[in-house]
Amino acid sequence: MLFGLFRSTPDRMFGRPRSRHWPEVRFAHLHDNPACVICGETKFVDVHHILPVHSSPELELDFENLVTLCNENAKNHHFEIGHGGNWRLCNEMIIEDAAYLEEMYARIRANHSS
Repeated sequence: MLFGLFRSTPDRMFGRPRSRHWPEVRFAHLHDNPACVICGETKFVDVHHILPVHSSPELELDFENLVTLCNENAKNHHFEIGHGGNWRLCNEMIIEDAAYLEEMYARIRANHSS
């Protein structure tokens, strides 16, 4: 059971430009958190804001508001779980949903390897 609360946003960039410091913060976050918190993917990842920039612009550069999610075509957790399959939505319960999915994937892998 996923807990996500999806809130609609006006557009993917939330109608505002990124901070000029965003590239540095994004790089530092990915350096320290290189893997998708759901599946562990490290090649195709992006930074997701837990609370969206449009509603909490003061948290755009806050490391506590960032989580790494994959964006590979086959398993795009950033788009599917972080945004509910719609860039205009935002899952503010992503941390809880990621923990649930990570546990589910681990259980599936453990049962398959037995």
